[in-house]
Amino acid sequence: MKTAAAALGISESYLHRLMAESGESFTEMVNRLRLERAKRMLEDPGCDGLRIGDIAFATGFNDFTYFNRLFRRRFGDTPRTFRADRPEQGDTMQ
Repeated sequence: MKTAAAALGISESYLHRLMAESGESFTEMVNRLRLERAKRMLEDPGCDGLRIGDIAFATGFNDFTYFNRLFRRRFGDTPRTFRADRPEQGDTMQ
């Protein structure tokens, strides 16, 4: 958190107050942002050549099991199922 506060040019205590107001801990916010990035990568056909583990590591997760658990909790599916259920480019629902 110290590094984040310094990067933002604010004090660590002020960052703590901001996080408290948001109702989300710093760790929860970081994980949410990482998961959203992973989701975008899984939706992107350009990332199909990447293994799910590669995506987990690229988004800052060092523990693949933890990544899977958080992803499923947030999006309701495992990353593998989420990617498999992604609509193909050009598919339209009628």
